[in-house]
Amino acid sequence: MDAITSLLYEVGKIKDFYRQTDRANGNDYNVYEILNIGAKEVIHTYFIADLLNPRGLHGLGDVPLKLFLEIIEKSKWFQEDFKAFAEKPYGTIDWKKVTGGNIDISLESQIKSIVIENKLDAEDQNKQLERYYNTFNQNCNLVYLSKDGKVPSDKSRGNLSLDKITLVSYQQDITEWIELCIEKAVNRPRLRETLNQYLTQVKELTGQSTNSKMSTEIVSLLNSSTENLENAFTIAENIDNLKKDIMRNVPTRFKELWTEYEGWRFSENSCSKPDETYWDVRLTLDINHYELIACLEEDKYSVGILNQHQSKELSDSQIRIYDKMNQFMKCDFSKNGVWPSWVWCSSDLREFNFNSKQSKTWIDMYENLPKYLVSKLRDMIDHLNQEKIDLVHMLP
Repeated sequence: MDAITSLLYEVGKIKDFYRQTDRANGNDYNVYEILNIGAKEVIHTYFIADLLNPRGLHGLGDVPLKLFLEIIEKSKWFQEDFKAFAEKPYGTIDWKKVTGGNIDISLESQIKSIVIENKLDAEDQNKQLERYYNTFNQNCNLVYLSKDGKVPSDKSRGNLSLDKITLVSYQQDITEWIELCIEKAVNRPRLRETLNQYLTQVKELTGQSTNSKMSTEIVSLLNSSTENLENAFTIAENIDNLKKDIMRNVPTRFKELWTEYEGWRFSENSCSKPDETYWDVRLTLDINHYELIACLEEDKYSVGILNQHQSKELSDSQIRIYDKMNQFMKCDFSKNGVWPSWVWCSSDLREFNFNSKQSKTWIDMYENLPKYLVSKLRDMIDHLNQEKIDLVHMLP
């Protein structure tokens, strides 16, 4: 057994020991994971909104809100009359005024409000942050919450400058905030344990270790000799290459899985450069001059309708049909005749955490995606039939 294989074996023994211990003690029990809701953005939105609400069910008053503002260094934003809302609609989208839409988390006061855009996995929407800012007549503080504190896209910002947006991350800010809230909930057992389970879920989503004792023992092993240390860095230096290799094999697996769908056309594209891993695979059903497409790219997956006959002008009846499809798909795609309806199901698969606990989940997710995407397209076809929409009449 060579040195690196031996090191991996020893790390595996430590990991297995703590996993068995956690399972025996019930520490592995997490309701978010059991209900398969831990990665659902809307779940985090409602949880965070209630915790920020001074009148929330947590019973801690404004303590969590003040702690949150302290962590993001915005204590001056605090108002005594804040009311928190989750997924609140602020009117239909008005593209001329650039206003409207559903806001993930909003804290309203008579003086100035706080708007939090929660981007755990969803795609940035068109001029989303600019719309929210204008909806409050530019009298609000904007927060863009993501896994790692990334900058929002130009698409989301619109004409809004970055200095109007505060960047917050799950990885650091939310983790630290929940840890402080746990301390404040020490005498509230049910709340404390709920927060502990939520903290575990956040750490798993952001690739952080959830077992400090196991981490300490592994670090001690890696640092026990020069050889172990060098081998540990060698492994770390190749993690990105491992991810690329896994991603590179996905199209082949998808092709195998998609052979069962008769009538659907399979196609794939890939980058020929050895240092890049771009690829996409598509499953297409041709109906008249339209293509109903399920597409998995390196960084996202999506479903939608593509019109093979491009046209810049649409009739009023076609616009009404497109509006119906966009409402069903819950998207705001431009009415240019080429893409009647399209929706991104997830924003960035490259951000998926390749950690030890989620590696099997990641593989399972890709194996289940074909069925999921095809079911989305079948839902679209059923909706077209229910609405008695003939794709022939959608042709420009």
